[in-house]
Amino acid sequence: IMAGIIHYDKGRKTLNNGFFRDCNIFARFSSLKIQYKIVRCYFPPSLQLSQLKAQLGATVQVCQELLGRLEKEKSKTSMTDQRTQANETKDSPEVPHLNVILSKLEDENDQLKKRVAYVESLNSKWQKYDSSREEYVRGLCQKLKESNGLACAGPTLTQTPAAGNVALFQQEIARLNGLLQDKMMECERLSRERDDSKRIDQERIQMLEQQVLAYIEDFKSERADRERAQGKILDLQDEVGRLQLQIRTQSVQEASSSRRLHMGLKKVPHRQTDTAEPRRNSPPETSSKRSISNTAPQGAAELQCPRCLTTYDDEHATEYLNHWDECAKL
Repeated sequence: IMAGIIHYDKGRKTLNNGFFRDCNIFARFSSLKIQYKIVRCYFPPSLQLSQLKAQLGATVQVCQELLGRLEKEKSKTSMTDQRTQANETKDSPEVPHLNVILSKLEDENDQLKKRVAYVESLNSKWQKYDSSREEYVRGLCQKLKESNGLACAGPTLTQTPAAGNVALFQQEIARLNGLLQDKMMECERLSRERDDSKRIDQERIQMLEQQVLAYIEDFKSERADRERAQGKILDLQDEVGRLQLQIRTQSVQEASSSRRLHMGLKKVPHRQTDTAEPRRNSPPETSSKRSISNTAPQGAAELQCPRCLTTYDDEHATEYLNHWDECAKL
């Protein structure tokens, strides 16, 4: 058991050392990035390239050494693990505890492998970036040489057209600025006109809405007045018809009453003649009595209802007329 624990401590120390080395390599790699940025900002491309190549070669060597050490440690740990497993199976009773320790060691080994793979991927990316950067720097150097050659060949030819181009550019810029100001002023004018037209339209809409409401109220009041007038006209027509009917009935009644009165007045002399004829043949006393008795109804005419044949005297003409109206209604 003590031998297994000692072996575990040794393997852990070696793995921890490898982990710290990986961390140091990663730190060196990040510091190389920072140094690259600093060198790129403050040094010319030729110095940057030489320095980066030297640092890249150093990092490659360190990575190679790390891989070799890891492989050696892996082989050593595998041999020691096999031996410890053989010894544990033979002698040690605490096999489960040692298995747990071995599983932990395997997990740590896997983590270290993943970190090494990550460092290798970063190294490959850095190499690709370095190669692309070298190509870009070469292209820039080539362009710089070409531009320097052209400048040395004809400085006088390039200066005069440049001055002319600058003047033309300035004139064009001034013209475009003037056009821009004109367009901006026109836009402001149009926006003001739009606001004024919108305000006028809004006022007109409000006025028209008020007029429409007034027209609606007038129409409603006129329709109500028209309905009331129509109702009054109908009532008046009914009243006129009723009055016309009443006038007709009254005219008929008056005509019939006048006719009856005339007929009644005509009947009275016939009775007087009938009574007067026997007066000649009678004695003087009887004739005098009949004359007296007949002289009384001479002043009173008989009125007879044509429907119920009731008779009234001349003194009760109003009662006769009322009776005749009631009979006519029945």
